[in-house]
Amino acid sequence: MRRLATLATAMAVPALALSACGGSSKKTTTNGRDRDQVTAVIKQFNNDPASLCNKFATPALIKANFVNKARCLSAAGTSGAKDPLVKINSITFKQLNTRAFKGASATAITTAGVDPGKGTKQQILLIKQGGTWKVADIEPVP
Repeated sequence: MRRLATLATAMAVPALALSACGGSSKKTTTNGRDRDQVTAVIKQFNNDPASLCNKFATPALIKANFVNKARCLSAAGTSGAKDPLVKINSITFKQLNTRAFKGASATAITTAGVDPGKGTKQQILLIKQGGTWKVADIEPVP
């Protein structure tokens, strides 16, 4: 996912590592609606990278990776930020109970569609806040 890898990792992204903040997590079952919502969030911000900054990123993601919303929007406007062909390989749901966050989370593994054959992979951590899925972290997958 080179376009948002550019948004996230090109700026020396420190992982939020919510699960490493002390506490616990457990896998949970989810309904199809959560899976559909997470898929929609990922597809939308890959088609419209500015929507990550305007709608889907947690304030902590913006602060850690871009300092502010204006810089996030600037990165979203760069060539290669958009990837309408992103492939979602898997989505795993967990209940987190950490100092940083308590509640539903989803981890998606995606493969870039912009460079067929190269397939850069990313792990996207989403958390559910007030009934809405928000992007909390984006990391490259080795």
